[in-house]
Amino acid sequence: MEQAPDYYPSGPPFHAPAPTASSNHPPDVHQYLGQFGSVPAREPAQPLYARPFIPFNSMEKLSGTEPLSDRRVWWEEYKYLARAGGWTDSEKCDHLRMYLTKSARVWYKQLSVKLGVQRLTWKRLAAAFKDAFLDSGEPAFEKYCYMSQAKNETPRQYLWRLNVAAKEAGIPIQEPAAVERHVTRGVLLAQVPGVRARA
Repeated sequence: MEQAPDYYPSGPPFHAPAPTASSNHPPDVHQYLGQFGSVPAREPAQPLYARPFIPFNSMEKLSGTEPLSDRRVWWEEYKYLARAGGWTDSEKCDHLRMYLTKSARVWYKQLSVKLGVQRLTWKRLAAAFKDAFLDSGEPAFEKYCYMSQAKNETPRQYLWRLNVAAKEAGIPIQEPAAVERHVTRGVLLAQVPGVRARA
C-alpha cells in the first residue's frame, strides 16, 4: 500500500503560542505569521474628508455696477465661500465666472480671451479683479484728506474708517504729534456733518 505524499512544508513543527493567564484575548495573528516569514508592515489608515456642499445660490451675483463698498463686501464673501468649500485655485477661477453677471461677466470673458484659459491662474485673476472692481481710482492720500463722516455713522465708526485710510495712504500716526493731528481732525469733522476736510 502506497503512502500518501507529504504535502506539509518541511521545517520545524508549528507551535501556537499558549495564551497567558493574565489575558483572556486570543493570540495576535502576527505571532503566527512570524513563524512563516516576515510580517508586512501595517500602513496607517488615510483619513477621509468630505467636502461641504455649497449651493449655487449661496450668494448674489456681482454685476460690477454696485457701490464700491458693496463690491468689496462681495469679494470677501466669495473668498470665504471658496475657503469653506475647500475649492482649489482652478475651481475658484471657474466658479467666479458663475457668480458674475452683466458687465462683470463680460469683463471675465475678455480677460479669459486675453490671457488664455491655461494662463488664467487664481493669483492673476484675483489681482485683475481687484484692479477692475475694488480700486476706487482715487489716490490713497487724497481719499484720506477728503474723507468725511457718512450718514448714520457714529464718530467712533468714522474714526475707525479714517484709521484704515491713513494706513493705506502711508501716513504715520504712531508718533504722539501725528496721533494728535489725526484724532483732532477726526473729532472736528465728526462734529460738523457734511464738512469735507482739505489738505
